[in-house]
Amino acid sequence: MGLIKHIYKSLRQNDHRYFPTRNLHLATVLFAQNFTLVNVDRSDPANCEFVFRNSFDLEQMVELFNSKKPIFVEGRKFISSWKPLRGKVNGERF
Repeated sequence: MGLIKHIYKSLRQNDHRYFPTRNLHLATVLFAQNFTLVNVDRSDPANCEFVFRNSFDLEQMVELFNSKKPIFVEGRKFISSWKPLRGKVNGERF
């Protein structure tokens, strides 16, 4: 792992400004709802991590997702958000 990625990981571990997730479906919902994607960590290709800028609204959306309550996202917006994120898992650029 490169020095920059190591420093980034160590700083981010205790940084509440960012919300990391390895769940592609959650990341797609957040991306479709226009939350800011800060980074995609592919240091472990089997467990790609999506990092979003944390906010109160984002935490509420994650809570809704985790409690399996309905979240309404336009179908086309969901698909257009899923494609680039899935591409990042496979190593493509935005």
